[in-house]
Amino acid sequence: MNNRINDIIDRYKNYDQLYEVLKKYYINSEISQEKYNETMKEIKNVIASYYLNIDEFQTRFSNKKHNSLLIKISEICDLEKKVKIKDKKVKIYPVKASHEIEEEKYKEIMKKMVDEQIETGMSIEDLFDKHVNKLDGELNEKKEMLRSSDMYLYYGNPYYMIERAKFIAECIKFIPGISLNVDDIINPMISFENKYLNDKEDTDKIKDFEVKSENEQFYEDYDIIESYYKKMLVIEEVLAPIVIQYWEQYLTDPNTPTENYRYLTHSFSQGMVAPNLMNKACCSLSTNEIENLMYGSSGLIYDLDVEAVETMCCDDVGSWELDKEKFIERGCPGNWQLTDLDNPTVFFENPKNSKLIMPEIFEKECKKQFLNDGNWSYSEFFLNHKAKIIGVFYVDGCENIEEVEAYAKKYNLPLVNISARVYSDNNIKNK
Repeated sequence: MNNRINDIIDRYKNYDQLYEVLKKYYINSEISQEKYNETMKEIKNVIASYYLNIDEFQTRFSNKKHNSLLIKISEICDLEKKVKIKDKKVKIYPVKASHEIEEEKYKEIMKKMVDEQIETGMSIEDLFDKHVNKLDGELNEKKEMLRSSDMYLYYGNPYYMIERAKFIAECIKFIPGISLNVDDIINPMISFENKYLNDKEDTDKIKDFEVKSENEQFYEDYDIIESYYKKMLVIEEVLAPIVIQYWEQYLTDPNTPTENYRYLTHSFSQGMVAPNLMNKACCSLSTNEIENLMYGSSGLIYDLDVEAVETMCCDDVGSWELDKEKFIERGCPGNWQLTDLDNPTVFFENPKNSKLIMPEIFEKECKKQFLNDGNWSYSEFFLNHKAKIIGVFYVDGCENIEEVEAYAKKYNLPLVNISARVYSDNNIKNK
């Protein structure tokens, strides 16, 4: 037994600093099994401490060799915290593992690597690769379990749900003839906000909020505010047809063009696309007083129908395509929303979006931003595949006007001229 200990110590003669500590454990006489076990434990702890000192745990990843292992540890620990099983279905929560949990996992793996190095003689670099691959396999198994499981819809992190609920409540106040008090929904959500969010100073971090807590109470509190948020969504759906009727009266018919126009426009940025191939559209409110920033000098004009509109936003709503597969593959990001499990859907970054923004309020806010904020680009109406195209537009200076005219004629759509700012060759040009 003493020869084995001495042989192990000899392997580290090239590690000057480590060897200086290990050589005091050389054995010159026979020892008991108990002493052997004790000595081996101490040697392994010394080696592990040495490697942990060199390849220390860190939350900001680098290009060091152990970086890949730290990333995998973070991914797998986070996923373990996000996933709960409720009534035999998977439920996702915006929770991240604490750094303490990740560090403990890293130390545990490092001790296993030392054991393997002593038994096999593998280099620490090869052992890092081995355990990265092992964790990658475990992570893929967990993701595969999620893919094959029934899941609840995921409505987003607390910041998004609370801010959007408050915005919907504000929109309701401006709907003519509607008197609805939703304080019993909003107040509990504000209580949650006071409990978990108000001590956060960095707004961007609040937007990406994922709690790092071992407190099981958070999961219960999240379920409560989610239930209130879903109540607000029901109210939004009930009131949406009322608001859309006002929009139908407000918008201009491109068949009867006028100088004081109000259109929902979607610009072509990569060539003209046939109407039947438009599965969705991100439109802006274009008027003779609001010049949006566009990435093309022509495009389509849309009708606004209650079945077609997903949401409205007086600014860039930050809409991104998503499906269950992508959500799972990316580790179920807390600041996304997965609101359809069977079909492609979208998630939104800006919580100040709703189907209940009245036209006059929408236009007023856009004008204010257009006049006061030089960085403002456009508003956004996110429309689904049911959206109806009712016209074609072009801006002054449109370089392919003949193609645009031919497109409008081919699909029997009226063609109108509007004002806009066009983004071209890294410059914004007034058209």
